[in-house]
Amino acid sequence: MNTPVSLPIAKLLKEKGFDKPTFGFYSYSSNKYDTYSQLIRVNLLSDNYAAPTIADVVMWLYEKHGIWISVYQYKDHAADNNDPILFRSKITGRNEWLNESNSPTKEYEAAFDYILNNLI
Repeated sequence: MNTPVSLPIAKLLKEKGFDKPTFGFYSYSSNKYDTYSQLIRVNLLSDNYAAPTIADVVMWLYEKHGIWISVYQYKDHAADNNDPILFRSKITGRNEWLNESNSPTKEYEAAFDYILNNLI
C-alpha cells in the first residue's frame, strides 16, 4: 500500500484532478520516478505527474468520489491456496474483472485503471 502508482496511473490521476500532496513524482521530460524532500502538490504546480502511494489513491477515490475499493484473495474452499485475487466494487458489490496476476499491487493498479477510465 506504500508503493507508488505506475506512470500510466499517475497520468490518469492528473487528468482526473488528483491534487493531493505527494513526495514522489514522475518527471514529464524523462518519465523517471523521483522524490521531493517535502510534500508537494505536483499536479497543480508543474508539468510533472504526482506519484501517490496506492493507499493515497484509495483514500482519494473514496473521499472525492465515494468509491471504495478493496483487493483480496477470494477463497471458495479452505484447501484452495491458488485462488486468484479479485476486485469487488462498493458500487455493484460483485466482481468487476478478474486479473489473475496474484499480485495485490497489480490488482490495485487494474482497479484504478478501470475506475479512472470507466467510472469517473
